[in-house]
Amino acid sequence: MTVIVAERTFRNVTTDTDVVARLFAPERIAGTSEWSCEIEILGLERSFERSIIGVDSFQALCLGLRRLCTLLASHEATLAFLDGAPGDVDIPLIASCCFAQTRIEASRFITERDRELLDAGS
Repeated sequence: MTVIVAERTFRNVTTDTDVVARLFAPERIAGTSEWSCEIEILGLERSFERSIIGVDSFQALCLGLRRLCTLLASHEATLAFLDGAPGDVDIPLIASCCFAQTRIEASRFITERDRELLDAGS
């Protein structure tokens, strides 16, 4: 593993301990045209480390972040971020869309739904 691109520390509300998620800079895999992006989560019951492969550095980075967010989401009920409540972890939704129209519609739906929820909380 090399340079950390992003790191976030959560609080495990069950054990009151830190859970650290890290995304590392992609690196070209020697002798191939593929790239690898390392991800890790430390502080869960079982630590997680994985190398995510992509056809280029951009894909490896995107897939790494997507996998990291998916793993964190599976534990979000017991995690908190900053002074938030359990489950309030502000994990981005990373999804690939083959068609621009699908991406536009999904983004519009999420933006509108977030706005509704924020307005309801005011």
